[in-house]
Amino acid sequence: MNINKYKKIIFVHKGALGDFLQIWPSLCNIVESYKNKVEFYFYGKQYYNYWIKPLNIKFLPWKYRILLDKIYLNEKLSSEFNDSLIIWFVLKKNISNQKYQNVIFLKGILKNKEKKVWKQYLSQLQNIGLDSCVDWQKIWSFYFKRQSNPNFVTIFPGSGHRLKNWPIENFIKLAEILLSMGQNVRFVMGPAELERFDLNLFSKFSVLVSQDAHTLQDIILESKLVIGNDSGPMHLAGMNHVPNITIFGPTNPKLWGPIGSLIISPNISCSPCTSIIDIKCDKMLCLKEITVDMVLDKIKGYFNLS
Repeated sequence: MNINKYKKIIFVHKGALGDFLQIWPSLCNIVESYKNKVEFYFYGKQYYNYWIKPLNIKFLPWKYRILLDKIYLNEKLSSEFNDSLIIWFVLKKNISNQKYQNVIFLKGILKNKEKKVWKQYLSQLQNIGLDSCVDWQKIWSFYFKRQSNPNFVTIFPGSGHRLKNWPIENFIKLAEILLSMGQNVRFVMGPAELERFDLNLFSKFSVLVSQDAHTLQDIILESKLVIGNDSGPMHLAGMNHVPNITIFGPTNPKLWGPIGSLIISPNISCSPCTSIIDIKCDKMLCLKEITVDMVLDKIKGYFNLS
């Protein structure tokens, strides 16, 4: 594909935080390869602006968002986009049956379910003439620097789906043990967790509410260890090279394991049962299989919590 004939590249991604972080390496590669040649725009959640602004990607104006959404209806693409290459990030399926000359759908989950989602996106950049050779991790570290003396063990007890969550009583018990070991333990909640959990359970601990991306990034960077379910904050910890332990149940860690994460998953035949978030089982046998001692042993064995 000859990208040089386009004046704009429009990235489209409408997924959750963890999914968004999977596309960031591809965004970085494309921007670094074509900067000063085209303008870059993003159609997605405003929340992600903190992580795309350093790449000089602008948010797509509403007028064009409405026009782009007509693709969902398999309608003809507006002539407003004749000078634009549209790169639409999806997980498994294209959002339209139509073939558009200047729309590329990049899939995070191909036939190879042993390869991380972010790597699967990168592997498809050859479709637009790229070799995905940019050192995106170095660029990320340049934009988002790690704190010199992180001091907290930070726990994220929630996720994008309640059936991915380790039982909250296990998190509380683990936190109490870490507290008795002299650790500064804190929990981080989002709106869903504030509604779901009885906050009296957390009376011994600091509880933070992450209101925006900058706050979430700072919370991660202040941490010497992050513990949580398969969720966006764990991917953020991995990208920032913060030691982290991720608890997996129904989802596949071979696809979704955060960078550098110590994965804890159950030894049970039915797990994982999904490659995305279409979880149909509500028995949570996989997550109940993981004990507090299992997580604690990993912490003691791999991390020096001094």
